[in-house]
Amino acid sequence: MNPIYATTVMLLFTLNSFLGFSQETTSIKKEIFATQPNSVSIHQELFSELMNAKAGNIISVTFSEDFIFKGIVLSNQAVNNTQQTLLIKSVEFGNAIFQLSKIVLTDKSESYVGRIISTDAEDGYMISKNIANNYQLNKIELKNILQDCSY
Repeated sequence: MNPIYATTVMLLFTLNSFLGFSQETTSIKKEIFATQPNSVSIHQELFSELMNAKAGNIISVTFSEDFIFKGIVLSNQAVNNTQQTLLIKSVEFGNAIFQLSKIVLTDKSESYVGRIISTDAEDGYMISKNIANNYQLNKIELKNILQDCSY
């Protein structure tokens, strides 16, 4: 085999391999909650009622008049009577998952944490308490929370 030909072929394979691994994959994500409010006040009673949902049921969660999260209950599991987690998946909001967890504290009071996220979206929501100790659903940017593992 001609040494120039062999060197050229080897150089092309090396270049092709280098360019193939150096390409950055970017996925186009959209704001699936763009028309929803940035913040919604939530009463703890809503969370208490949701904890009775059964897996397989289709339910609607009314956060506000303008924001209704309809989906199927994927699971609702309790652990040691101290923690319970509910998962609801919504097709209307890009297969976003609403995760709500109830934690029973040592003084027997209940606390809730959760979020609504989709790996295909730029935005989502997180449940938090405000200064007055009331629950709120606040819009978040997922790029600040989820790590990009596409490369």
